[in-house]
Amino acid sequence: MKNTLHNKLNDSIAYLPSGKYAIAVSGGSDSLALLYLCAKFSKDNFIAKSNSYLANDLGNLFQRVLSFAHKNFDGKIPALGELTTKDKEFLAHFDGLADRVVAHMNEYKVNKAIDEVWACVRLSNKYMEDQHPWTYKKEDPAKCGHILRVLMESFKFLACLTQPFIPTGAEKLIKQLGYEKLDISDLKELIDLETGKEFDKPEGVFMRIQAEEK
Repeated sequence: MKNTLHNKLNDSIAYLPSGKYAIAVSGGSDSLALLYLCAKFSKDNFIAKSNSYLANDLGNLFQRVLSFAHKNFDGKIPALGELTTKDKEFLAHFDGLADRVVAHMNEYKVNKAIDEVWACVRLSNKYMEDQHPWTYKKEDPAKCGHILRVLMESFKFLACLTQPFIPTGAEKLIKQLGYEKLDISDLKELIDLETGKEFDKPEGVFMRIQAEEK
């Protein structure tokens, strides 16, 4: 399924103006999908989108959560407690996400597919900020681990479903979660990670692009 979605993205890119494509390629293969997010295309807009979507929204999210979990839970996936109402409301956004992305890609609506995924990226960021797991590190480590685990469950969906758009980066995100690979067929369950499974210390995946001084 991943290859099918990736092929549809490549088919869509083939119809882009050559100038846009050349600028995107200069940013690496993981920047190509960002062409669909630049309504008024320019190199500055493209760099801004890359930094916002990849470095800030997605990369910083994974880095903060996984680094904190690795440091404070001995490099192992923390245990999940009883899901709260807030947890369930948050995770509900990921139920059916894969189907929505596939439906958009089947109609070559790449921008809508990306919007579906990034809406959930932003929801994960909001959940992290609202639940602030770091404040429970000492007083309630179990709650701290639970919040991190809920976030890591959402990461499985984000890493898998960004593969057609940012293949190199998504592969690294998948491995950071302790998987060798992920496919849409692996997204049937909202809760699927293995408590206590070791995962490697994460490293930054998406570097910010520096705009040229004018």
